[in-house]
Amino acid sequence: MRVEDKKTASSVKPKAETSKVTNNVNTAILPADPLDGALRADNENVVARNEHHAPSGNVFFVGKDDLQVVIGDKSPIKLCSYIDVEAEGYDRRGGGRCRLVRFADTFGKIRKATVMMSELVKNQNSVLATLADQGLSLYRANAQGGNAHVAEFIRTRDVERYFQTTDSYGWLELGKKFIIPNATFGDADGQETIYNGETEHAPQYGQGGTLKQWQDTIGTNAKHSSRVAFAVCMAFASPLLRFTNEGSGGFHLVGKSSMGKTTAIRAGVSVWGQVLEDAGEMKVSWNATGNGLELAAKSHTDLPLFIDELGQGENARVDFEQVVYMLGNGVGKRRMTKDAKGSTLSNWRLLFLSAGEYTAAQMMERLRRRDVATGAEIRMATIDAIPVSEELGVFESIPKGMDAKELAATFADFGEKFYGTAGVAFMDALIADVARRGGVEAMREHIAKGVADWVNVHARHYNGQIQRVAKRFALVAVAGELATEYGVLPWSTGEASNFADACFRSFVENFETSEQKELRLCQGVIDYVVAFPENFNSVYPDGKGLYPATNPRPLCGTVIYGATLSGGVPCDPAVVIFLGVGMKRACGEAHRETMAALKSQKWLMTNNNGKLQYKTKRKQPIKIGDVSIPTGYVVIPAGAYPPEVRKFLENTVFAESRRANVGLDQKTG
Repeated sequence: MRVEDKKTASSVKPKAETSKVTNNVNTAILPADPLDGALRADNENVVARNEHHAPSGNVFFVGKDDLQVVIGDKSPIKLCSYIDVEAEGYDRRGGGRCRLVRFADTFGKIRKATVMMSELVKNQNSVLATLADQGLSLYRANAQGGNAHVAEFIRTRDVERYFQTTDSYGWLELGKKFIIPNATFGDADGQETIYNGETEHAPQYGQGGTLKQWQDTIGTNAKHSSRVAFAVCMAFASPLLRFTNEGSGGFHLVGKSSMGKTTAIRAGVSVWGQVLEDAGEMKVSWNATGNGLELAAKSHTDLPLFIDELGQGENARVDFEQVVYMLGNGVGKRRMTKDAKGSTLSNWRLLFLSAGEYTAAQMMERLRRRDVATGAEIRMATIDAIPVSEELGVFESIPKGMDAKELAATFADFGEKFYGTAGVAFMDALIADVARRGGVEAMREHIAKGVADWVNVHARHYNGQIQRVAKRFALVAVAGELATEYGVLPWSTGEASNFADACFRSFVENFETSEQKELRLCQGVIDYVVAFPENFNSVYPDGKGLYPATNPRPLCGTVIYGATLSGGVPCDPAVVIFLGVGMKRACGEAHRETMAALKSQKWLMTNNNGKLQYKTKRKQPIKIGDVSIPTGYVVIPAGAYPPEVRKFLENTVFAESRRANVGLDQKTG
């Protein structure tokens, strides 16, 4: 593998031949190019190609200092500072034609840019204005057809080299060719590839130091924390997703400030790029806009995405739950194309690691004051950032002579010096491994077996929802074991698997299944009744009628208690007939979710064609003995009722409902 201006790893077992890729260049200055020196030193490269005859009859002369045109028999006209066309590009469909130009800016620095052919035809002034912003000097921009002549030269210049363009990173051909901003891994077709997509949110990949230096520092120190080690393994796992049937998903480290969450993020970042405190760090913030996070996800296809600062901003700028679903589903919003003639969907497949002070549920309560859907928690599995104690923070052990703060600082210090080589080495080895095993399908089977074996060992006793998430943890474990096998991670076999298991167990301990969440929401309704009995009328199976609410402002409903009043303290409610105001208060802001949970768990009795309110004939009040109770939302909590309570309830109007009979049969002790 060849990476521009960087040393590559040498200790990796499988090796693959790779091709050079040029960084997209609309705004970026490329690494050193041998031709640059030739341009500045002499006119050697100009001698061979300095003259170009355009179909229009114009003759262009490319000099090391400028571009000139001769029109007819007139004297040469200087058009602009040095510019030339290196090659022509096309997308995977053979369209999207563009030209790669190289030009000298006002400081004599050679820059490169891709110019779309369609834009040269439709909007040449805008194209040249963009080049001018990057330093190209236009001598006759508004005189004697200067812009038109420059555009003609770029459009018609003879080229001998062609390249493929791509608007996304990741796999160009699964198992054979993989692209990151400064390098291409593999050489499936021998074709040079140039990234021509969005750059603002693109990861800042690069390499610093050697693989051995990264291994001796970050790779070794990561073993003191299952959370940090897991972040490192996740950075290797994202390119494996396309070998599986699994979609995008993420993990979320949650814990107090200064406990080491960012340390784990830094360790993961160092696999692919430099760890910096300010600009250039390969992570985004939850405080970004939803559109910003979508663009970041698209530019990280098949690559790890790191998101920090959940809950640290005063004003969250994202619809948190919506963004979590978007990241996990791998599909963004439908947007109009540049020509406004159609719409496109952004899509991606990646793993992301988030960190913050709040869980998903806590964040939802903070932002919207409603309960978070289980689907969001599945897509972003929560892991406690503190495995042992606050004193140790994110670590389980500390090297002799250091404390947790000092150990955490090493990841920032070393991540700024030694970075990117582990990702390079892993991709080289992975592509070679695919070839060695006989192709993509063989690699699919190998990864699938690894995932299945891990799940069978660590998650076979859990339900479907947890097992679904367990597969994601398993893929991280498999990636870590592969990186160990390839000689990238300085670990022993099985360590990556154990680190993933430690994080998985933390997830399980904090995860609620859909049924558990529904039951919690249902119980919350009853808890409200228990907390505010003064706002409810009371009925007891003692035959003495209705006891009015002591504070009927507001009157929230009527409670039928499961036993006689004892010592002035009501016993657990057997039935609650809520008025609308009472139901609203009991559900809180999670009204919709709670009502759905009551219905799903069969706590909510209805005889009204599936509607939520119980209705008597001719909209008459509910009669319990001689007591009339206004119709409303009838809630019968799950529980084992003593025989006398069951008999009492069966003799009321509730016995008329088949739903009530079923419910009472289930609740009979």
